[in-house]
Amino acid sequence: MKKAFCLVCFLVFLQPALATNDTEIESASLWLETIDAGEYEESWNLTGSLFQNQLSVAQWVEALVQVRQPLGELEDREVSSTTLANSLPNAPDGEYIVITYASSFEHEDNAIETVTLRREDEEWLPVGYFVR
Repeated sequence: MKKAFCLVCFLVFLQPALATNDTEIESASLWLETIDAGEYEESWNLTGSLFQNQLSVAQWVEALVQVRQPLGELEDREVSSTTLANSLPNAPDGEYIVITYASSFEHEDNAIETVTLRREDEEWLPVGYFVR
């Protein structure tokens, strides 16, 4: 399942971090709060078409149960970097923002979460998530 989970995770080597608008960070943070609350199906509903075309809701829920749930409750999360890109590996060209968070959880003090957003119809929607 980790392989399926990683299909939507865009780990990239991009240009140096660039400033983003608070709107994009807020969008990613609200989406992460949905995951933190255990609302995994709802978090899938809030993702972009690129994400939903790669992973079914059942696959997404199973991946989060296996990977995210064991971390326990969120204790702290801070944005550590943001990067703008027009292309990512294995993804169509578009407008992307990769936001990296330094996070700590009940069972993991030093986690790195990465959320990739893509602009769709004037909205920034999640299309990738990775936690390590």
